[in-house]
Amino acid sequence: QHVRRAVLLGVAILASTLTYTVPVGDLLVLLQSATVNGTVTTGTLVNAAGGTITAVASAVASAVASAVGGGRTLTATLLDNFGTLNVSQSLSANTAIDQRGTLTVGASRSLTVSGLLRLLDGSSTTVLSGGSLIKNGGCTQSGSITLTGATCP
Repeated sequence: QHVRRAVLLGVAILASTLTYTVPVGDLLVLLQSATVNGTVTTGTLVNAAGGTITAVASAVASAVASAVGGGRTLTATLLDNFGTLNVSQSLSANTAIDQRGTLTVGASRSLTVSGLLRLLDGSSTTVLSGGSLIKNGGCTQSGSITLTGATCP
């Protein structure tokens, strides 16, 4: 399957009230930081089944844009992940995450979730060697999940 469209976000605000869905076959790449909703408390970032959100490492980002190194930040009311979330560069998610798809935290990278991380039936979450999953808002799990390299709660 080929990517139809790539949305490359540097420092960006997507909208003040928003429900944005990453469509099947599309790719949302966080080159630096993306703020979804700013301070608005309504709206959801939905990563549809077949969609991909990637926090890219600075070497990759530098090849496609004038991004700088360091961690990435994603701010939203909720990230509802049905697709794939790749953490290739450390990511601070200032949101709750409903994890229904595939989430991979790269080796020696971290995913810090400020809201509740809900690992839901059918999801797969993997933290590679030296990586970390920091759950500041807590963690719950329901149904049959795959969790490798981390614990919940």
